[in-house]
Amino acid sequence: MKQKIPDISIITVNYNGAETTTQMLHSVFTALANCPYSFQIWVVDNGSKNNEADLLKKRFPKIIAIRSEINQGFAGGNNLAIQQVKSSFIMLLNNDIIAKNDFISPLIQRFEKDSKTGIVSPKILDYKTGTLQFAGYKTNKLMTRITNPAFGEKDSEKFASAVQTPFAHGAALMIRKSVIDHIGPMSLCYFLYFEELDWSVKAIRAGYHIWMEPESIVLHYGSKSVGNTSPLKIYYNTRNRLIFARETLPRKAAWRSFLFQLFFSLPKNCIKYIRLGQKELIIPAVRGAFDFIRGKEGYAPHVHS
Repeated sequence: MKQKIPDISIITVNYNGAETTTQMLHSVFTALANCPYSFQIWVVDNGSKNNEADLLKKRFPKIIAIRSEINQGFAGGNNLAIQQVKSSFIMLLNNDIIAKNDFISPLIQRFEKDSKTGIVSPKILDYKTGTLQFAGYKTNKLMTRITNPAFGEKDSEKFASAVQTPFAHGAALMIRKSVIDHIGPMSLCYFLYFEELDWSVKAIRAGYHIWMEPESIVLHYGSKSVGNTSPLKIYYNTRNRLIFARETLPRKAAWRSFLFQLFFSLPKNCIKYIRLGQKELIIPAVRGAFDFIRGKEGYAPHVHS
């Protein structure tokens, strides 16, 4: 008997975080116990020191667990599963997401309202404080400044309406499989950060819409694997912001963005690190810019060492 393809494939990437992933999986299975849509959960163990795919499969026999022997980054890890799933919708969830209620149904219902809706993110709340982490992004024409205006605010009626957003949030997003077939999987040139922003630009330029759906809510720890102000995060954010401009902007606009980032944003950030007593962040910021100029992409082993 041929097995029915689930409506949604939920993908999460695990990297040396079996306990965090366990907590997420338990919350998702509990929250979706009465979900009217069929779903399947894929866990990609992305080069963990030990084979945590086997461990998680033993704890949750219903999941599909796959193992990569090397860390392929956010895009590479997710793409391993994306290339195998056949569901009409794919949901990417960070492994530090916690679900309390059925967050799937409101997302599907948002898609059903408009065939041109390509990606939908839920409203994301901070797990510890309950304040908003995401309720839609904003940006300027050069995309040198991407703002998250709701961040840190209390959830309220102000954020109770669905809004179109230029970017989905990488911690939690649902995308039509047909959109991926159209625009391709996530780019591997970033390794960490900006992959979903790049994906969002490609989706919008292909004629799709991106929404934040407030009836779907998840909780997020945030930066649990990397840390909010780690050298790793500073390096990839600095380098990848420049790559993002190169990949998504017209040539002249990209050059204006390069000049702004290299000769205004970078010096400004270095001065800020000095003032905050975080001088150790200057080197990864400068190295990120320098590596971009040298054409370095993807995994940067010197930062991880």
